[in-house]
Amino acid sequence: MSRGCWGSFNIGSDVTYTWPNTGVTRRYSFDVQHTVLAPDSASKAMMTVNKQYPGPAIEANWGDDAEVRVCNRLTSNGTGIHFQGPRQLNINYADGTVSQTQCALAPGDCHTYRWKATQHGTSSRK
Repeated sequence: MSRGCWGSFNIGSDVTYTWPNTGVTRRYSFDVQHTVLAPDSASKAMMTVNKQYPGPAIEANWGDDAEVRVCNRLTSNGTGIHFQGPRQLNINYADGTVSQTQCALAPGDCHTYRWKATQHGTSSRK
């Protein structure tokens, strides 16, 4: 496997403060809504993302930009989304922690979260 895709980055690079710029934007659209599912064989209304539980994975390469548009399709609750895992450098004003760093999205409202994938590696759901 070639490491040529890393350009001038190597084991000595300070990747805390430098990263590649791929010019690629990974775009996702998430609808938060109630969906009847049966994860434990008993059907019940659950809060889902794109009618999935758990919600869809976000995939990006080191140096990509991520854009995630979140729309609240709930009928009566405000909501938000918090991305556990990716480093969102300098955008803590909108990391999805409702009532802490941003207001909840009212039913029918949407918000687009944007960040650069400044870390490499994998964060997986188990």
